Amino acid sequence: MRSRKGDMLSDRILFYGAGGRGVVESIGVDNILKDERVIPAGGFASDWTQVAALQGGRILFYAPSGRIVICSIDADNAIKDVTVFPAGTYATDWTEIAFLQPPAKPSSWAVVLIKFSDATTAPSYPRERFTEVFGGAGVGKFNMVDHFWEMSHGTLDLSVSRVFGWYTIPQKKSDYTGSGANPAGRADLITWARKAAANAGENLSPYADHVFVITHPPTDLFGGAGLGGVSGDDRDGAGMSSLSPALVGQEMGHVYSLDHSRAGGVEYRDSWDVMSNRGLYMAPHPVYKELDGSGRPIWRIGPGLNAANMAGRGWLDASRVWQAAATESNRIVDLRPLHSRGLAGYLCARVGPYFFEFRVKELWDAAISQPCVLVHEFNGNQSDLLPATNGHQDLRTGDEFLRGNPAGPTGTLVQVKVLNIDAATRTARLSVTRRP
Repeated sequence: MRSRKGDMLSDRILFYGAGGRGVVESIGVDNILKDERVIPAGGFASDWTQVAALQGGRILFYAPSGRIVICSIDADNAIKDVTVFPAGTYATDWTEIAFLQPPAKPSSWAVVLIKFSDATTAPSYPRERFTEVFGGAGVGKFNMVDHFWEMSHGTLDLSVSRVFGWYTIPQKKSDYTGSGANPAGRADLITWARKAAANAGENLSPYADHVFVITHPPTDLFGGAGLGGVSGDDRDGAGMSSLSPALVGQEMGHVYSLDHSRAGGVEYRDSWDVMSNRGLYMAPHPVYKELDGSGRPIWRIGPGLNAANMAGRGWLDASRVWQAAATESNRIVDLRPLHSRGLAGYLCARVGPYFFEFRVKELWDAAISQPCVLVHEFNGNQSDLLPATNGHQDLRTGDEFLRGNPAGPTGTLVQVKVLNIDAATRTARLSVTRRP
């Protein structure tokens, strides 16, 4: 339940008493309790001993008699849509409740191909390339459907996206004046594309801001929430295809309200995150292998999206996150690679405001320098990469992340040590100590 577009998806907590009394509260990114909603004594039965939060803002209460209740919790923490299942619905010996990932939500995009009226060359690729890059026809080829499926932990399904055009618009390339300093000009370009589709009998209004425009010749590369995105159909000034998932992933990410990621408070410095492209760790595309005149790959993928950014959009699978208690002492936690949902185990560890994730040299992260543990926090809708005590941005075996004084008997402390990184078993082992 996002209270404002772009805010981090709120964590919420339910306190439950044996007298049927309870409280539901939200926890902001600053760890402040708010939006308290009190459930008076008798608000629910005193024999409910199991309470499980379900995906989608719902909660399940379970009693040993086999009686259950499922209800919804809205953005104001009010319980509604209560459904009661009588005693005997569940077997009385069921004592464990597991979280399941819900089906992905279709997130369709309209990809609009436009040519300026003074274009003198043919588009750089056949239309089939665009349907592969953006739609279901290219699933398994490291396309944008694959990208957002993996980066959202299966929350987003872009396979229903459609490609429209080519349309020739009346404007010349020189008529485009958009830039970061002229957002109105950028909006004009998307308006031209929408109008071209409308003139061809297509209605793009159901796509809202999920409109991605590709121009021939290339003009710009950008994306924004409430606006849409734009790319060119050929190589940019750096010789890379503007259609590379490494670049388009960031621009489409902006439409999903993702901001640029940071390291040390500076934007574009998190080399392990797609929202800091163009970074060090873009890998050659394993399917589209065209080279430039110097033999360099034109198409690039990755790196992946970090756990803090995923959580900020509600994409991080909460059932695969280990959550530290207020007090932990040398607690051992094993992590699997963040984007490897097919492996059993935790994909992220949350210790206070900090997200710990394990990344390996494969798939979208094939170009990173080595398997590593990354630490992020999330503030002001931006992730920030945090270093180890020795300055390493990518934590390796033996590295330590520290906040507070471990030698002092009191005071807030977060101390996480990387005990081992095993690339063969794709496991990173952490030791977590925490003091409130």
